[in-house]
Amino acid sequence: MRSGSREYASNGSDSIGGVDAFYEIGQIAGVVLGQVLFVVGLLGLRAGYAARSGSLGAGLLLIAVVGGAVSLGGMLIMSSTEFGWNIWMLGMLTMTLTLAVFGAVAMQRKVFSRWNFAPLMAGVGMPVLLFAGLILDPGDGVAPEWAAFLAVGLTSVGLVLVGYRMQAESERIGAA
Repeated sequence: MRSGSREYASNGSDSIGGVDAFYEIGQIAGVVLGQVLFVVGLLGLRAGYAARSGSLGAGLLLIAVVGGAVSLGGMLIMSSTEFGWNIWMLGMLTMTLTLAVFGAVAMQRKVFSRWNFAPLMAGVGMPVLLFAGLILDPGDGVAPEWAAFLAVGLTSVGLVLVGYRMQAESERIGAA
């Protein structure tokens, strides 16, 4: 057994570079990059659709961007302090909840030419995951795997639909 494996087994902690450093560092880089891209996408959504969604929609998108930036800041400090994990989750929850509410605004105001449900679909996954954990396991708050699969699936499909709609509408506007 390697020394990293013994350390993890003996004290239950796994510092970065432990059992599989390449996997852990790659996972961190992927999560941070994903968060950065999420915020960039929200900025694009705000730039392109704030006027169509009215002041409520524009404000919700601004709150989502701020939540995403807070979440990113929490990610960058989470390995050094427990508080970082709380900041990350608070920012993630703020970002996704406001995106979901923006989806309701988009459905009411017909912000996109079609698929106005997509922002709601993209934003509802993380809150479902959090609340499933709190309801199904009140002691630890750990959600079951099906809830994580559902959250990732909803968020992924919703973001793909929003991105496709934004891209398709930008081409249509550019051709006109």
